Amino acid sequence: MRHLIRQATIVLPDRIEANWDMLIENGRICKIGYNLPNDDNDSSCFLNGDILIPGLIDTHVHGAGGYDTMDGTANSLTGLSYALLKEGTTAFLATTLSSSQGCLQTVLENVTRARITPTDCPQAELLGIHLEGPFLTLQYKGAHVSDHIPPSIPGRDLAAFTQLVRAFPGLIRIITFAIERMDTTELAAFCQSHGIIPAVGHTAADYMAMMRAATTGICRITHAFNAM
Repeated sequence: MRHLIRQATIVLPDRIEANWDMLIENGRICKIGYNLPNDDNDSSCFLNGDILIPGLIDTHVHGAGGYDTMDGTANSLTGLSYALLKEGTTAFLATTLSSSQGCLQTVLENVTRARITPTDCPQAELLGIHLEGPFLTLQYKGAHVSDHIPPSIPGRDLAAFTQLVRAFPGLIRIITFAIERMDTTELAAFCQSHGIIPAVGHTAADYMAMMRAATTGICRITHAFNAM
């Protein structure tokens, strides 16, 4: 099946082109350009200058459409994925809140099942998990519940995180934590060895602490200047 989108403002990697057409064949973009020839079997629609962009990838989203990652149900993830797609997000990382180890395991089990269960419902692709917390600072916890942020004890954060990563290999793609906690260097090294992005967030770290963290391989900040 071929579909021709006409007179769109198309956003390309290096420029924006007005009044261009896009030919889609069997669900894939096969040609873009000005005034593309029309086949008799092509279905067509006119955007009249509306903007056409690549699908968005959201790496930090807790919920949408009345559904939340922490609900821990298949129905919630389906509803979340569908709601995101309606807004132009074609892939995302389901993002958690600080919770007990048992609750996090339930949520990760649900995400694992959702990723391997086929569905006929159009929805954004679930790429994995952004684990926000529970290794944060109480001083800047934001919306996170204090009771689910454990004390910072040497070895505890790394042990808990290691348990989740080994139980769900390849599922956690980003972890946000406060770098003033005891296991920062070890967590960063563990992330690098497992293809996980370590991010700073909900932290009381000052400038020098951030500079030291950068030397350990931490390369991302979660909602900068928000609750820190």
